[in-house]
Amino acid sequence: MKINTTSLTIATILTVLFIVVMTVAGELAPAFKVLLIKFAGHHWVAEGILALLFYAVAYFLFSRVGESAYVARNALLVLVSVVWGGIVISGFFLLHFLNILTF
Repeated sequence: MKINTTSLTIATILTVLFIVVMTVAGELAPAFKVLLIKFAGHHWVAEGILALLFYAVAYFLFSRVGESAYVARNALLVLVSVVWGGIVISGFFLLHFLNILTF
């Protein structure tokens, strides 16, 4: 089986988005965080397991996408999505810490 780098790129970017959504949702919806804790004992462990499963499914679903010759561009897209995700999560917690976000 040949690894499809385009599928890896898409799956990685979608997984980053999935992790960002789970992290913010866990803080905004305590019931969701409790569900994650019941699933794996700790919400971070549950998020990791779910992210791994999500990544595998996303890779499989996009594995038939045509291979791209632009591997460097794909790597840059992954880097941008990771940095963006980090900014969103950090910004959320900063605003939450400063009591600007009150839910």
